[in-house]
Amino acid sequence: MRYIYIYKKLKSVGVASLVPVFLVWVLLPLCIYWMHAIGYLIDDAFYYAGNYIVPVGAIWWIVYYFKSYMEDEGREIYYLNSRNKLEETLVLSTVYFLMTAVVYVIADYFADSEYMVSLILQMMVFIYMFGGVCYFLIYLTHSTIIPYMALIIYMLYSLMPDAAYVFGNSMAYTSVGIWYIEAEFFVRLLPYIAVTVIAYILGSILNDAYCDYY
Repeated sequence: MRYIYIYKKLKSVGVASLVPVFLVWVLLPLCIYWMHAIGYLIDDAFYYAGNYIVPVGAIWWIVYYFKSYMEDEGREIYYLNSRNKLEETLVLSTVYFLMTAVVYVIADYFADSEYMVSLILQMMVFIYMFGGVCYFLIYLTHSTIIPYMALIIYMLYSLMPDAAYVFGNSMAYTSVGIWYIEAEFFVRLLPYIAVTVIAYILGSILNDAYCDYY
């Protein structure tokens, strides 16, 4: 029943709820094809297209889902049932990840990329990281606009060509690179996994505290 409610709530947003679908199922394949056509290796095309496009939609549904909970007048009525929204946040991120994975798997059937499994794992970690940080920031700031702007700024920072030189690249998600499935690959992902877990835990704590206020 909760999942039907999530669907109906996002459906009420209208055409804006289809933005992640457009990003992943239309723009992402077109971008991969275009980059490969102008000379990028197929693995690089998957990697760079995913880094630019996938994060944009990673928090789109989460922001719209939480908007009425955080900003609409009379929002306290929403906390009568299912007050902790961690499960809904994970569901939205999971659906978005599965959509992204389908594109990568289908494209790999034609392109046969040797790094496809690691690329999919990277996108999974980044999608859940963005979702978890958004969940935490929404309850920290009591806003949906501030978290979205903060994560967009972080995404732009990560994509800056000189980010590693100017700021250091320890938490620029593009620094993971293209790797085989080996120990160093998972070591490079550990900081992002740690941020993801911490963000979900802190978000859940703030979620409960916020609900108790009402």
